Amino acid sequence: MNRSLMNISITGSGPVAMALTLFLRRQGIAPERLFVAPLAAQVPPAAAARAIALSQGSVQLLNRIIDVPAGAPIEKVDIGVLGHGLHSQLHPGDLGLTALGRVVRYQNLWTALQTAFEREQQRCGHRFEAPAQAGDALHIIADGRPDDDATRRQFEQVALTTELQTAMDSHALPLPGVAYERFKQNGPLALLPLPEPGRLSLVWCTTPDHGEQLQQMDADAFEQALATALGARFAPITLADERFVTPLQRAISGPPRQAGCLRLGNAAQTLHPVAGQGLNLGLRDAFETSAAMASAQEQITAPAAMATKIFSLRKTDRTNTVRLTDILAQLDKQLSWAGVNNGATQSIVIALLDTLGPLRRLAARRFIFGHRQAN
Repeated sequence: MNRSLMNISITGSGPVAMALTLFLRRQGIAPERLFVAPLAAQVPPAAAARAIALSQGSVQLLNRIIDVPAGAPIEKVDIGVLGHGLHSQLHPGDLGLTALGRVVRYQNLWTALQTAFEREQQRCGHRFEAPAQAGDALHIIADGRPDDDATRRQFEQVALTTELQTAMDSHALPLPGVAYERFKQNGPLALLPLPEPGRLSLVWCTTPDHGEQLQQMDADAFEQALATALGARFAPITLADERFVTPLQRAISGPPRQAGCLRLGNAAQTLHPVAGQGLNLGLRDAFETSAAMASAQEQITAPAAMATKIFSLRKTDRTNTVRLTDILAQLDKQLSWAGVNNGATQSIVIALLDTLGPLRRLAARRFIFGHRQAN
């Protein structure tokens, strides 16, 4: 049996850390060379309540290691500017797919990965939780925290997240299976379909002061504020869960600073949620890392050299995804110019994007499959 010639120590207990362990085992990395920090006993409430938009590329990767939780398929993405009629739509058929992705709850995804992780330990008869010897391991940090020297960008925004309920109305938005992204002053707003009929996940990015106000409003006032923001085309929507507010910033860790130490997932890059790319990029990090480790099994490679190699392999996908996400996060500031209303500018650009089909499809493939798979 092929075996890795170095130990692999993994710090983290979230989806990226668990997926990495399972990908490594699937690639034939011997269990006695894997050292994994103990998994968290439970998911924090704010994280458990989140809805995750898995791209179709991520669904395909996860299908290799787990039974992906049931969710709502994303059958169309509808992008527009609040208060302006022009918008763009992306369909799976544009990319030769049956769906653009799937929306699942974070808790369900975490549980599925934990179950597979524990099943793998039972199957191979080995507990991964043991300390790796210093100096002979590739140390992978996937604990969700960028290092202190990460390059940071403050968006001056927070994300308010919650779940909503709407009556199924064929004559009004939202429609089943459609993910809506609406750009507005102070930040984007997204509605994602959930498995239950009429159930939606809301991600409302706005200024910190406005986010605090939205969180403190009673349910009726919040629903009215949301209705005003969405406009008359949307059916009445009611608040169905607790509201959480999270500050937003982008943090990007640089090349490995410690010999043999590699950061993956949110520990390597924390993104604005505008395009839902954080976990999708982290899962690609995990898969590509496992593939690189498998290809190096017959070589004597020092952990420091391996960390540098994997960082280089992931750099293009990471850089392109961060760049596209940053642009979308502050589209009004990126596209405004003297004498032109931001909303009108955004509408013009979105209309052009809708006209330039190949450009729209290229950007979509980048988000769904990453840089390597898009080529």
